Amino acid sequence: MNDEVAVYGAGAYGRVFARALEARGRRVALFIDQYAPERQRHGLPVLRAAEVEDRTMTVYLSVAQPPQGATGRSAIEAQLAAAGFTRVVGFEAALRAFPAILDGLLELGLLWMRGGPGHWLDYPMLRQVEALLSDCQSTGLLERVVRFRERPRVSSYISPDGRQAYFPDDIDLFRGIDALRMADCGGYDGDTLLQVARLAGNRLPGLEYVISFEPDPENYRRLAQAAGEARERWPRARFIASPLGVWSETTLLNFDAAGSSSSALSGQGATRVPVVALDAMLGGARPNYIKMDIEGAEGEALHGARRLIAGQAPVLAICLYHRPHDLWEIPLLVRRLQPAYRFYLRTHGHMCLDTVLYCVPER
Repeated sequence: MNDEVAVYGAGAYGRVFARALEARGRRVALFIDQYAPERQRHGLPVLRAAEVEDRTMTVYLSVAQPPQGATGRSAIEAQLAAAGFTRVVGFEAALRAFPAILDGLLELGLLWMRGGPGHWLDYPMLRQVEALLSDCQSTGLLERVVRFRERPRVSSYISPDGRQAYFPDDIDLFRGIDALRMADCGGYDGDTLLQVARLAGNRLPGLEYVISFEPDPENYRRLAQAAGEARERWPRARFIASPLGVWSETTLLNFDAAGSSSSALSGQGATRVPVVALDAMLGGARPNYIKMDIEGAEGEALHGARRLIAGQAPVLAICLYHRPHDLWEIPLLVRRLQPAYRFYLRTHGHMCLDTVLYCVPER
């Protein structure tokens, strides 16, 4: 049996995986990465999956992609299996087998993990958040998130819930909605927009429009293509791709255009992009569903939608994982803007990523 292994994903997570594997005596021969422009990283060759000759070697997935459907496998696991790879170890299975991976990921200080443990919790604020939550699943999840942030160990690791991000089927999100009018803030490559098109005629009673905001030029190109595909699937609805960002006011801001899901507004960004407040952009369009996954700009964008939220109480699906304090600041901000919401918490991704606050008006 081949004792060499590969790591899928040649980014920062991949490097952490490779170091932890080698520390435990595994010989990492290469990275597999479908998009990395370099053909060598961290002293190892980078191959596309189709270029790997030995497909019996063990492949460890460093991409934190959640499982999908009843199989419990991520899309990447399924793709590698279909391509003939016989030994694929998923993200969580690798983390549990090699706990040093978790330590290394936390040391990267990305997203909610930035600043170190002293920034991860605010107990008085979190007690206020707990009092807002509307079901036992949400309060139990918050308790587990706090426990994981207190002592991040494999034993307290929180597995993704396996439900569809932004549209989990265990929350009655569409109660009282005759036709969906959605603001998709953080449209990325059209993934959410296409989810909506698939839901139309199924869980959705009707669909009027989806407007997706995405200021990254490469992401916007893919978003516009996805909007065209959605129009073919559901021609009676409007699918609109906008190259604008979302903020607390209409202005120009610096932007780090990475061409990926991590593109973000940044004071050090080399690109200037126009951003808008939803109150100014969509006040007359009366959106009844607002999703925000905008890399830490959610608080500012909520301020820019304060009149919509106070006056119309649209359903909200707001990400809480980009900054440590989002976990308590965003729920309490929404409560101040609109007290007539029921609050739900779900986590759809690994490492507590894709942790989303759902706010459903009491209709």
